[in-house]
Amino acid sequence: MKEQESATVESENESSGKNKHNLWPLMPVALLGLVIASQVVLVSNALKDGGAAVEEDYYKKAINWDAHMAQERTNQQLGWKLELDVKPTTAATSARQVDLHVMLQDKQGALISDADVQVVAFPNAKSDHRFKQPLQREGGNYVIRMPVSRGGLWEFRFEVTRGQQRFTHIERQDILSAIGCVDCKPGAGPTLGMALPR
Repeated sequence: MKEQESATVESENESSGKNKHNLWPLMPVALLGLVIASQVVLVSNALKDGGAAVEEDYYKKAINWDAHMAQERTNQQLGWKLELDVKPTTAATSARQVDLHVMLQDKQGALISDADVQVVAFPNAKSDHRFKQPLQREGGNYVIRMPVSRGGLWEFRFEVTRGQQRFTHIERQDILSAIGCVDCKPGAGPTLGMALPR
């Protein structure tokens, strides 16, 4: 009788063991799937970002370093001052755009209103997204409307020509999206840009 009961108990234990699923062998498969999924997400985000951009004509600029330094000396001799003001656009249809206002003065502080001013602007995080346009003369200053692809630090490279004179200037500003102004001080007005030291 005891043998029959023990055989019954053993058969019940075996049948209950068959019903229990052992999931531990699937754990390495689940971990491997998680790693592969995370790698796919990371690679797709990296490809969407566009990656780092190389400085345009960097080799040519390196070869012409002496000409660059000569232009720096010319800039100092001219003594011209370029003041950049970045303002949000007032037009309702101009979302994600800003107006660049440039004031140019000579060594004595007189306004220069008869020069040709060209700008190359790009966000430092996406230096392959370049905006290159000549500025329009307007009331002694120079203006242009520029699309803003992203907020953050932007670099503005100006080239000014007036007859035989050539002046270059590089300025970096923190450009925020046309939505609002994080760095504005109370009563300072709706300025989108804040000049940063070079």
